[in-house]
Amino acid sequence: MDDEFDITVNLGGSRVKIRVKRDEEILYRNAEKLLKSEYDYLIKKYEGTSRDMLYAMLAFEVLVTYEKGSLKEDTETVSKRLQQLSNHIINTLKKQS
Repeated sequence: MDDEFDITVNLGGSRVKIRVKRDEEILYRNAEKLLKSEYDYLIKKYEGTSRDMLYAMLAFEVLVTYEKGSLKEDTETVSKRLQQLSNHIINTLKKQS
Protein backbone atom coordinates (compact mmCIF):
# COMPACT_ATOMS: atom_id res chain seq x y z
CA MET A 1 0.00 0.00 0.00
CA ASP A 2 1.22 3.48 -0.88
CA ASP A 3 2.20 5.45 2.18
CA GLU A 4 1.30 8.82 0.57
CA PHE A 5 -1.76 10.04 -1.27
CA ASP A 6 -3.36 13.23 -2.55
CA ILE A 7 -5.94 15.21 -0.61
CA THR A 8 -7.68 18.44 -1.53
CA VAL A 9 -7.87 21.23 1.02
CA ASN A 10 -9.45 24.67 0.91
CA LEU A 11 -6.85 27.38 1.49
CA GLY A 12 -7.96 30.96 1.27
CA GLY A 13 -10.95 30.12 -0.91
CA SER A 14 -8.93 28.00 -3.33
CA ARG A 15 -8.97 24.24 -3.54
CA VAL A 16 -5.41 22.93 -3.38
CA LYS A 17 -4.31 19.34 -3.97
CA ILE A 18 -1.42 18.21 -1.79
CA ARG A 19 0.37 14.91 -1.27
CA VAL A 20 0.50 13.79 2.37
CA LYS A 21 1.51 10.76 4.36
CA ARG A 22 -1.49 8.62 5.15
CA ASP A 23 -0.85 8.73 8.90
CA GLU A 24 -0.62 12.55 8.82
CA GLU A 25 -3.84 13.23 6.92
CA ILE A 26 -5.72 14.11 10.11
CA LEU A 27 -3.15 16.84 10.86
CA TYR A 28 -3.83 18.48 7.50
CA ARG A 29 -7.61 18.13 7.85
CA ASN A 30 -7.51 19.63 11.34
CA ALA A 31 -5.25 22.47 10.18
CA GLU A 32 -7.70 23.23 7.34
CA LYS A 33 -10.59 23.44 9.83
CA LEU A 34 -8.57 25.58 12.24
CA LEU A 35 -7.54 27.94 9.43
CA LYS A 36 -11.16 28.47 8.44
CA SER A 37 -12.28 28.94 12.03
CA GLU A 38 -9.54 31.46 12.84
CA TYR A 39 -10.07 33.31 9.55
CA ASP A 40 -13.82 33.57 10.22
CA TYR A 41 -13.04 34.93 13.70
CA LEU A 42 -10.66 37.56 12.29
CA ILE A 43 -13.19 38.62 9.64
CA LYS A 44 -15.70 39.42 12.38
CA LYS A 45 -13.18 41.03 14.73
CA TYR A 46 -11.51 43.21 12.08
CA GLU A 47 -14.43 43.94 9.78
CA GLY A 48 -13.37 45.83 6.68
CA THR A 49 -9.77 44.59 6.78
CA SER A 50 -8.46 43.24 3.48
CA ARG A 51 -8.31 39.51 2.90
CA ASP A 52 -4.54 39.69 2.40
CA MET A 53 -4.06 41.47 5.72
CA LEU A 54 -6.28 38.95 7.52
CA TYR A 55 -4.19 36.08 6.16
CA ALA A 56 -1.00 37.93 7.12
CA MET A 57 -2.37 38.34 10.65
CA LEU A 58 -3.28 34.67 10.74
CA ALA A 59 0.18 33.64 9.53
CA PHE A 60 1.72 35.88 12.18
CA GLU A 61 -0.40 34.27 14.93
CA VAL A 62 0.65 30.81 13.76
CA LEU A 63 4.33 31.77 13.82
CA VAL A 64 4.07 33.30 17.28
CA THR A 65 2.37 30.12 18.51
CA TYR A 66 5.13 28.08 16.88
CA GLU A 67 7.80 30.19 18.55
CA LYS A 68 6.08 29.81 21.92
CA GLY A 69 6.16 26.06 21.43
CA SER A 70 9.83 26.17 20.46
CA LEU A 71 10.61 28.30 23.49
CA LYS A 72 8.75 25.88 25.74
CA GLU A 73 10.69 22.94 24.26
CA ASP A 74 13.96 24.82 24.71
CA THR A 75 13.04 25.65 28.31
CA GLU A 76 12.12 22.03 29.02
CA THR A 77 15.41 20.84 27.52
CA VAL A 78 17.41 23.30 29.63
CA SER A 79 15.39 22.37 32.72
CA LYS A 80 16.05 18.64 32.19
CA ARG A 81 19.76 19.29 31.66
CA LEU A 82 19.96 21.43 34.80
CA GLN A 83 18.23 18.68 36.77
CA GLN A 84 20.76 16.12 35.48
CA LEU A 85 23.66 18.39 36.42
CA SER A 86 22.16 19.04 39.84
CA ASN A 87 21.76 15.31 40.46
CA HIS A 88 25.35 14.72 39.35
CA ILE A 89 26.65 17.41 41.74
CA ILE A 90 24.61 16.02 44.64
CA ASN A 91 25.84 12.48 43.97
CA THR A 92 29.44 13.68 43.71
CA LEU A 93 29.17 15.59 46.98
CA LYS A 94 27.65 12.56 48.72
CA LYS A 95 30.55 10.40 47.55
CA GLN A 96 33.10 12.91 48.89
CA SER A 97 31.43 13.12 52.33
